[in-house]
Amino acid sequence: MRKERGATLLTVLVIGVVSLVLMAGIYYLLTRSIQVSGSIPTYLTLRDAAASGAHYAATRIQQGSIIIDRIYSCLPEPITLKFKLKDTGATFTNQVTVCLIGYSPPPGYKEQGVAYSRVIPGQKGYIYLIDSIAQGPGGSYSKIEAVYTP
Repeated sequence: MRKERGATLLTVLVIGVVSLVLMAGIYYLLTRSIQVSGSIPTYLTLRDAAASGAHYAATRIQQGSIIIDRIYSCLPEPITLKFKLKDTGATFTNQVTVCLIGYSPPPGYKEQGVAYSRVIPGQKGYIYLIDSIAQGPGGSYSKIEAVYTP
């Protein structure tokens, strides 16, 4: 009878330890997924953050949520994105400026007007300049300049 109680105690302890390890693993996965899906992205370097800002602006142009209709005009205010760097708890900013710097009719489209004075509807042939400046710790920054045509 005593050997059975010892075996039962050992079984309960082993099951308890396995359950504890399993719950700790689930807790770790849940907290990790919440960090990844948070509203503020985390990057390894400032360059990654700046490149991401340029990509974000190009995506918004492609979706049609950024429309600039006059050449040599910019958005009234830069797009401000917040981000974190890995291994730092501070939040930093990325200023993204978008300007329409030119127009060239795309291949297969008829030229309109004199010296490209009239543009094709739908932003075809628009040439955008995207400046993305990610500010980092200690006054450091990374700047990405990109030219984008939808």
